[in-house]
Amino acid sequence: MRTRTLRLLLTGIALVALGACETAKSSNPLSPSVAGPIPGVSITAPKLLQPASGASLDATSQPLTLTMENASTTGVRPLSYLIEVALDSGFANKVYSRAGVSPGGNGRTSLRLPDALAADRKYFWRARAEDGANSGPYASAVSFTVFTPIEVEAPVLSSPAHGATGVDRTPTFVITNARRSGPAGAVTYTLQIAKHPAFGSLTAQYQVAEGLPKTTKTHSTELAASWRYYWRVRASEASRGVVSAWSETFTFVTAAAPAAPDPGDPGPLPGGTYPNTGPGVINYVKAHWPSYLNAVSTLDRRKANMEFLRDRVIETGLCGGMKLAWNLKRGGPTLSLDYITAYKDGEWIGVDIAQDYDNYRERLNLRWAEAPDDPYATYGKYTNTFSCK
Repeated sequence: MRTRTLRLLLTGIALVALGACETAKSSNPLSPSVAGPIPGVSITAPKLLQPASGASLDATSQPLTLTMENASTTGVRPLSYLIEVALDSGFANKVYSRAGVSPGGNGRTSLRLPDALAADRKYFWRARAEDGANSGPYASAVSFTVFTPIEVEAPVLSSPAHGATGVDRTPTFVITNARRSGPAGAVTYTLQIAKHPAFGSLTAQYQVAEGLPKTTKTHSTELAASWRYYWRVRASEASRGVVSAWSETFTFVTAAAPAAPDPGDPGPLPGGTYPNTGPGVINYVKAHWPSYLNAVSTLDRRKANMEFLRDRVIETGLCGGMKLAWNLKRGGPTLSLDYITAYKDGEWIGVDIAQDYDNYRERLNLRWAEAPDDPYATYGKYTNTFSCK
């Protein structure tokens, strides 16, 4: 009986001691083993800064660092943070979670993830502050994407080859497609053609969709004959706007123009009514002898063609009743090739019938441009060599 009484007494003493201990824990707010939330303590949500909402992050710049603005508390207990990263906004599929993150200085806390996140996926992250007894609300979850970067190399030029000569004047440009890495989308090529290596003034520029196995583009008009051209290309990827560097610059020389036929003896003009105005005469000659207007390979051939056309202009005008003649260059005896004289309003005036005729690589621009005040226009008698029918 005495033993049982002693046991009951000891048990009662232990329970009293335990109750006193629990009361001590609740009354000390800084105790690490404080029990339950402390009434009256309010903790705010941290503000998530980086990654910001909707951010796209390069997968090669990992592991990521998460940064937030520190929360505040009305209590006296120090704060720490719970930080979570998940694949969904409800955080059912967490890929990372860490509690007890100490707050940083300057009002901000940063945490570098231990490992890289998988690329080409969307993620959500959130955080909340805790003091061991109380927890604040989660900050609103922020989404971000980790992407594999796209790299596009400069394309390689294939044809016309560098230094090629005798190239067709409507060449087909062939491009070896640009190498790329990452999830690249559609690629377009910018092709530039110029007469100068600086590409300050372009002969042509094309936007060409990538083709397989190579990309090609045929120039739409004839390039100048026997002329050196420069060409280069760069690639652009559509989905993320990645633009490559320019390719090397290649040069090529176009083929010479076909030789115009020897003027020879033109014979009589075709029958019909002849024009009696300067512009009408020019149009008539251009219509009847178009091959003489073509670009040629030498200046001597252009001079011969110009002489032939000059005489046809004079003869056509004479057949139409106009008074036309040669012009004595600087008073003679040399005859001008691109300049004649016309009798108008009681005097002989000069007429320029060709613009830059010595630019023989381009098509000849035959025209009628009177110069009534030209003191150097000198009449030179012309004898018609054919009959007007």
